[in-house]
This record gives sequence, structure tokens and C-alpha cells, in this order.
Amino acid sequence: MFAIAVPDSSAHYNVRLNIRHDTRFKYQDLWLYVWYASPLSDTLLCDTVKVPVAAPDGRWLGKGWGSLYQVSVPLKNPLSVIAGDSARLGVRPIVKENYLEGITEVGFSLEVQ
Repeated sequence: MFAIAVPDSSAHYNVRLNIRHDTRFKYQDLWLYVWYASPLSDTLLCDTVKVPVAAPDGRWLGKGWGSLYQVSVPLKNPLSVIAGDSARLGVRPIVKENYLEGITEVGFSLEVQ
């Protein structure tokens, strides 16, 4: 679970999911459960997110340097918080494997609407 401090509580934010991986990742797409909530709502929003990682011909998507690549996808619902609070976000892969080789970092970023 991530807690993200929000600088301006009067703004609405678009949330992006960022995945950094290396060339050991063996799938074309990464499917994830993503959930998020703000103190303004008792509702926990959950979504299934498809993160395209490679093209059908095997080329890596996103931006890369060396053997590392980063892909970023927007989440569907904007996020609102109140002053002094933070947004709560979580992510879990939808695979049977306990460990996804090649995934090096997972994070979120906020963009003012």
C-alpha cells in the first residue's frame, strides 16, 4: 500500500501507474489489480489494469535506457483528498507466480487535472 501526500487539496488529480522493468520480463502485458481511496470517500475503488510492456514483435514499449524500461498508464478515476491527508493506493499482480522476474519498481504519479 502506498500513501501519497498531495500538495494541493483543492485540486483533482489524474493518477498514473508507473512500471519499471528490465529485459528479463517475459510477458507482453502485465495485468494488475489497482485499488485507491481518499479520505473524502469511504469507498475503495478497485480496477483491473492492463499495462502493455512489449509490442507483438517483441520491441519494448515505453522509455528505456540500458536494459531498463519504464511504462506508464493512466488510471480511470480522478483522485481528490483533503488538506493534511494523503491518498492511499495499492497494486497486486494478477498472475499465479509469486515473483515476477524483471519487474524492478512499481509506483504512482499524480498530475493536476
